[in-house]
Amino acid sequence: MATSTSSGPSSSVLSSHAALIRSTLSSLPPPPPRSSYPSSSSSSSPLPLAPPRPRPIFPLLPKAKLIPARRPAPAPPNPGPVPPAKRARAAYYGNNYSAPEETIRNDLSADYVDRGRRPQDCILNASREGRFDEYPKQKRLLHLKTSLLASLSPPPVYHPFPPLSALSPAPGPTPSPLLASLGTAKFDVLLLSPPDSWSWDQVAALPVRQLSADPSFVFVWVGTGGGDGLERGRELLGRWGFRRCEDIVWVQTIREGEERRRGDHPPTESLFTQTKLHCLMGIRGAPVFDSTPTPYLLRLTPSSQGTVRRSTDAHFVHCNIDVDTIVSPSAPGPPPELQTLIESFCLGTRRLALFGPPSSARAGWLTVGDPGEGGGDALPEGVERFEKAAWAERFPPEGRHTVPMTPEIDLLRPKSPTRTSSSRGGGGGGGGAKQQRQGGAGGGQGI
Repeated sequence: MATSTSSGPSSSVLSSHAALIRSTLSSLPPPPPRSSYPSSSSSSSPLPLAPPRPRPIFPLLPKAKLIPARRPAPAPPNPGPVPPAKRARAAYYGNNYSAPEETIRNDLSADYVDRGRRPQDCILNASREGRFDEYPKQKRLLHLKTSLLASLSPPPVYHPFPPLSALSPAPGPTPSPLLASLGTAKFDVLLLSPPDSWSWDQVAALPVRQLSADPSFVFVWVGTGGGDGLERGRELLGRWGFRRCEDIVWVQTIREGEERRRGDHPPTESLFTQTKLHCLMGIRGAPVFDSTPTPYLLRLTPSSQGTVRRSTDAHFVHCNIDVDTIVSPSAPGPPPELQTLIESFCLGTRRLALFGPPSSARAGWLTVGDPGEGGGDALPEGVERFEKAAWAERFPPEGRHTVPMTPEIDLLRPKSPTRTSSSRGGGGGGGGAKQQRQGGAGGGQGI
């Protein structure tokens, strides 16, 4: 079938467009020859890339912070009138005292950095006199004991004796020169403050066992605790026949007029280690004798060796109301509060202090020490010189030399809990064992 072609306006438009395209293509330059293109078989290097366009640099702007609107703090409730006790505390403690919280706020670290004060310098009521201001019964007991001791203590006695001469000689029949100078004197309490230049072997050679009575206590200073002082001190007590029963710590504060320094302590030890000293306390009980007509020492049983019972030895020892931490200004010698603590705790009146200068002589104590160069024979006013005959007359070998007990002191002093039938029999569902652990078996245990 024959194809019919149509002519019209549309065919003429298409013809004109095709003519326009042919004329445009003919005006373009011819393409480069094919040989100018790199061949993949002849070279493996890629075509060079166009350098990257530099990115515009814009300054960083701070992020906007959304600050919420502050709500007004609610008004604190009206606490009402402040009680007189809180007003007195606020006046005493200053701005650091918070009456609603019953607390005292202190930043001790910042205070040390800013002012050079040690943390212990900020402890309030650290002295023995102000420690019981809020405890009337204990304060009354402290006053009674202090007054009784002051009325019964003999004048201070001093025995000038070179420290190195007090050492025991080599084992043998020759007695120590110190023992020969003191005669037959025995002591209920011995306080040892050996010089810093002494070695532990020299301290161990002191005739402590020969000078101590049965029962008796010994107190020996062993240093800051940063080295082996605590361990060597325990060895000394065992060598002398004592059992360690307490560790008293003296925390030293800055004394009046002392320069406050920061950062001058050795880097191997902390600040607190440099400002405290340890004093070990040892105890020795009375020996056990058998029942033969001529008593002789049979053995020391585990229950009596180095033990003083509060229930049966109330004539010799009291439950102590003092603490085992002394906070007082630093000083060349031991703090006087330690001797006050000893007098309040142990009622024995034969007390010996080794070694101290004449200025440390104290009423009720015999102090043995070296008066030093230029000391001569002069002693401070009121201090007596030691004489064997006068001391033996004051403290004869027979008899009990203790501070007497008064009814009011016995009523106020702390006492050990008493045993109940359940604690003896161990019945009651284990209540007896619990009371034994808490109360120390009613004074049956030693100190």
